[in-house]
Amino acid sequence: MMYVFTSSANHLEPGRAYSLFAARTALRHGGDYGECARALWQDGYRAEQITATLIPPRSATAASFQTPVISAAPVPPAPQHRYLLTSEISRVSPIQSWIWYGMVRRGAATMMSAHPKCGKTTLISYLLKSLQDGGEFLGLTTQPARVLVLSEEDGPTIAERADIIGIGDHVGWYVRPFTTRPTMTLWKEWVAQTVQDCIEHRADILIVDTLMRNMPIRDENNATEIDDALLPLWKLMQTGVAIIIIHHLRKGGGAEGTGARGSTALMAWPEITMELSRTSPDDLDCTRRTLRSHSRFTQTPSEIIIELGDEGYTVCTSVRDSEARGVHTAIHSMLSDRGEWMTHHEIASAMGKPRQIIESHLSQMVAAGVLSRSGSGARGDIHRYGI
Repeated sequence: MMYVFTSSANHLEPGRAYSLFAARTALRHGGDYGECARALWQDGYRAEQITATLIPPRSATAASFQTPVISAAPVPPAPQHRYLLTSEISRVSPIQSWIWYGMVRRGAATMMSAHPKCGKTTLISYLLKSLQDGGEFLGLTTQPARVLVLSEEDGPTIAERADIIGIGDHVGWYVRPFTTRPTMTLWKEWVAQTVQDCIEHRADILIVDTLMRNMPIRDENNATEIDDALLPLWKLMQTGVAIIIIHHLRKGGGAEGTGARGSTALMAWPEITMELSRTSPDDLDCTRRTLRSHSRFTQTPSEIIIELGDEGYTVCTSVRDSEARGVHTAIHSMLSDRGEWMTHHEIASAMGKPRQIIESHLSQMVAAGVLSRSGSGARGDIHRYGI
């Protein structure tokens, strides 16, 4: 047992004794013993439970007591497969999983790329401010979150920006921890220590700003080297921490979704990629930026146009926004006129649009509270949408 004397141990109550299992549950799983048990099972902790049984003495003398015999207690038979069935995979509420709705998700990776001095760090800094209390950033909901940032900037520069924007102690900074490009061994050790830092800081997000300055990558066009450097970060994401990687665009850009510099393995790794660029590329004084995204999730907006002012960023109207509003209006009118709940297949067929596009718009409308959704989404209980 571990007894807690101090009142400054995060997630642990003073004056209480914890077993190893109870301490792990409190520190890593928010007190959810079922979630902790499932995580241990998936990590391979499946040995039989052992209990001690004392054989009764033959006489009343203390010397006659025999050595305790260890016997295995009966446990349910373990599955004979190494994989998880669909029903065995843990579920997370979509609302709880998004830290920045559509853009940053727990246990997932996001990569934002832009040309140098285009405003990557400024955008992230205002996001950090929004995460202190939660609310809205770039028109998308944010949840209160704690963050660790691996920064290439020096301390005075970070402090000055934090004072101007108003970034609090919900953010911790690794200020240039590597004097030279780290080796793979050093990088793996650093990530392993960061797992513990995330537990102590109760961090929800780790930001790496920028990729090439802090990771052991010498050739960003080498897919194997990219994969080897990014693989250790899976350990962090398995604990539920979101990863944000800041990177650079190619000089000449690229086709939609392929503008990031380096191997395609880098662009394939994150669940969400964002590309930040000047809305008017030839105007260096332009304060408007276009943020284009590609994602595995339907909740991610494909394009946002933003403008930086004295009070931070505001969202501007784009052509895609106008088109989206037109689709939303048409869906709302159709459901109102029919007065019945419909599946996304029925709505897409009635509107003559691809099912995937309509499903994305429906998710946005549900998130905004414009539509209601019934059903679990499972086979036999498909989602239906109504007013």
